[in-house]
Amino acid sequence: MRTLRPLLAGAVAFAMLGTLSLSGTAEDEADQPADESPPAASTEGTTTSDSPGEVTAVGNLVYATGSSPDAATELMLLLLHPASRSEDGPMVIDVGGSAVDPQALAERGVSVFSVLFFPDQWPEVKQRADPTALRAMAEAVACAVRFARGSEYGSEAAPLVLTGWSAWAGPPSHVALTGEDFDRVWEEYAESAGGPPAQYDCTAGEASTRVDGFVGVAGAYDTYVGYEGKYGRDFLLEHEPDLWEMLWSTVGLHPELRVRLIHGDADSTIPLENSAAFEAVLAEAGYDVELVEFAGGHGAPPDLVLETVVDLVAL
Repeated sequence: MRTLRPLLAGAVAFAMLGTLSLSGTAEDEADQPADESPPAASTEGTTTSDSPGEVTAVGNLVYATGSSPDAATELMLLLLHPASRSEDGPMVIDVGGSAVDPQALAERGVSVFSVLFFPDQWPEVKQRADPTALRAMAEAVACAVRFARGSEYGSEAAPLVLTGWSAWAGPPSHVALTGEDFDRVWEEYAESAGGPPAQYDCTAGEASTRVDGFVGVAGAYDTYVGYEGKYGRDFLLEHEPDLWEMLWSTVGLHPELRVRLIHGDADSTIPLENSAAFEAVLAEAGYDVELVEFAGGHGAPPDLVLETVVDLVAL
């Protein structure tokens, strides 16, 4: 059964506010299990800040719609952008709305697309290695990328970085690795191994799925490396080897992708070793990848995440 959860964490409702105050980051969710979704923020209205940063918020932006009667759900995101943004200014898509402080980024000149509504299919992936569930989550991320690339609010040429925290770093990592080949690899998997059909129609369906960078915060990259013998690589190899082969084939597909992984050395929810193993895989494939460790648990210092994202989007 498909479940849809609103995911923006740590934010206050900002409809009709005079000044935006969106301070929630992954650090605020440090004690939350990896497969739980943070609470939602209101997406009503459009608000411009009068504070030095001149941030504009636009809510209720539909970036995808279910392509079958069972999935006929509108997926929405929230955009925060500099009021005086340039046409090709840098962009960030934060899946789940928990990895970064969107207002702080917007005040630094970055347009931030916070994915508020996202298909929560992790139970199906973890318990049954369900290819349809994984495709639904990956397609939702790809549709958000297309929205940033092809809608009136984005740019095809601007630098674009994907971010995600905890379990919500997994699907963005896959989309980032597949890049322009997202449709091809899933369609070939469907044709050769009976994989699932497309689950969502993207609002900007003809736009690119290319991103320039990926920042994962305390992420679960289990479909690539797994950890502590739990669900992930070994589980997929046993139950869905064709799905595993498709996912693994995306490593090295676009080695120009830049990757930064942020992880606490005392994370008891998703061990640091998960990110370390993912870094090793990407480094061997030739990526510009770096694991940034810090002293802490399942979250990250907001300033560390902010500076990592700003540095990456500016490269």
